[in-house]
Amino acid sequence: MTLRFPRTIVCAALTAVLATSGLTIQAQTQASGSGARNIPTAQDSADALIQRLINKADEHFKQGMLNLKDRKQEEARDEFDKSVDVILESGF
Repeated sequence: MTLRFPRTIVCAALTAVLATSGLTIQAQTQASGSGARNIPTAQDSADALIQRLINKADEHFKQGMLNLKDRKQEEARDEFDKSVDVILESGF
């Protein structure tokens, strides 16, 4: 019986260590997973930049259309050119 008692203690301690380390790893995985969702990725940053470029080009285009309807052809051409320049100068 003296031989089994230390073996039981060692098995119980080893089981407790393994269970505890498994819980710690799982807790770390869950914590880093939830926090990682808040970090913008390079793709998110690029998408935001592209959307701003599109919005700016669209503003110039709409102003060009208004100028064209008002028969301001020179101003309309300038706005259309600005619309295209926004995209061309962006580097995308």
